[in-house]
Amino acid sequence: MRLLTAGPQLSRVPDGRRSPIPLVPSEGFIYTALMVGIVPVAVVACGQAVLLRRLGAALGALAIGMVGFVSPLVLLTVVLAAGLPTDNLPVVVLVVRLVSVALGVMLHRILQPHVRGHRLLEGPMISLAYVILPAFAWIFAAPRELQILVELPVLSLLGGA
Repeated sequence: MRLLTAGPQLSRVPDGRRSPIPLVPSEGFIYTALMVGIVPVAVVACGQAVLLRRLGAALGALAIGMVGFVSPLVLLTVVLAAGLPTDNLPVVVLVVRLVSVALGVMLHRILQPHVRGHRLLEGPMISLAYVILPAFAWIFAAPRELQILVELPVLSLLGGA
């Protein structure tokens, strides 16, 4: 049984490295992945990992971005192989967004200890509101065709959207 101690628990926090520019909180990856898709979020996460000089986290973010880019094609292949109708695009979009949220959680888990180390060194942070509000604006203001092109590049090309 673990005893409660008054001292800090730093076993899960790697050595902190401070970024020269403000960072996005890692919790923002989950929310923005739901709203704008995982590919642009993974690019931002990779950039943050590079700013923190974390090669492993950068490669992990790139891998998650590639999985997010390929996942609509895999989903479409499964739907076609099962013989299901492909005319119900909103269901496909919902499933891809749920996959994006899961991948956003993975990005959060990869970068959260490093961002915490940056924060402990009193590194500058961007407010979470400045991350989520533009994503909401993107949902309501951007044309639907552009949203599909950014969120689902493979489906937009195959579906003719």
